Amino acid sequence: MGLNWPNTNHNYVPAYQQSGVPFVTSSVVDQCTTNAAGVVRVRFPYVTRWVIINTTGQTGGLRVGFSEFGVQGPFAATACGAYHVTGTNANYFVIPKDTTSQRLEIKCREMWFRGHDNSSGFSLMAGYTNIPTNQFLILTGASGSNFQGVG
Repeated sequence: MGLNWPNTNHNYVPAYQQSGVPFVTSSVVDQCTTNAAGVVRVRFPYVTRWVIINTTGQTGGLRVGFSEFGVQGPFAATACGAYHVTGTNANYFVIPKDTTSQRLEIKCREMWFRGHDNSSGFSLMAGYTNIPTNQFLILTGASGSNFQGVG
């Protein structure tokens, strides 16, 4: 008789019925800029149950997404062609400066941030589950993926 117990994964409902384990981090003030060097990735130690994002800094809004391509926005055509996932390739949402998001019931393993109309910073609070990040889907909008709205 084998003891091959199944691992918890993103479909394990009891993990989302419990209170989340706290996780808090912040960027440097105005670390998220509008150029590619200003993209910041936050990797979570476990899959999240919820997140709250607070923008900081004095100058601009904050793009929030789930992949680097997602927060980069539309790309110009290159010699090799253009990268298009959706019509606009803007797979992010914007939190205005000096604003706190609602509690977002999102399960993910990482989030990406970039300045929207100028530089910005952020503070992030999340509640995470006991599901290891290696047991979660890799969200990407790459060709053939089921996650076209991610980027």
